[in-house]
Amino acid sequence: MKSVHIAVHRQIACPVGDVFELLKDSEAMGKAAGMPMTLIVEGEDRDGPGAVRRVGPPVVGVEETIIEVIPNELIRYRISRNGGPIKNYEAQMRVEAKNGGTELSWIMDFEVPWALSGPLRMTLPKVAGFALKRLGKQLESGQAVPSAS
Repeated sequence: MKSVHIAVHRQIACPVGDVFELLKDSEAMGKAAGMPMTLIVEGEDRDGPGAVRRVGPPVVGVEETIIEVIPNELIRYRISRNGGPIKNYEAQMRVEAKNGGTELSWIMDFEVPWALSGPLRMTLPKVAGFALKRLGKQLESGQAVPSAS
């Protein structure tokens, strides 16, 4: 197995609190980022620690469990089901006030068989970058709004 670390960053012209509130709302965040996401088990404070969300369609979608939430700072989660060859996946989405807006960082660490490490190192940053770009544009245009929970 090969350890992989990927970090993708995006500057968003919105306050930290707005970006964080969208990230914390699994379904609204998934919609804004263009990734189908469904909350399937509520945790503390709905999308807080212990919550489980599915990314992708039922049965084959990856399930993620929220591990830690620090308001206006980070959301940490791990893949808890349907990760395929990806093992020990843990990631965090961090927000930080920077340059009059928010820097959003998506940091992923996981292990995969050697043969997959190269393709994943090339593909995942592009996919994550696209998702963050879309999420940022949705926030900046006012189209992305957390659901009333």
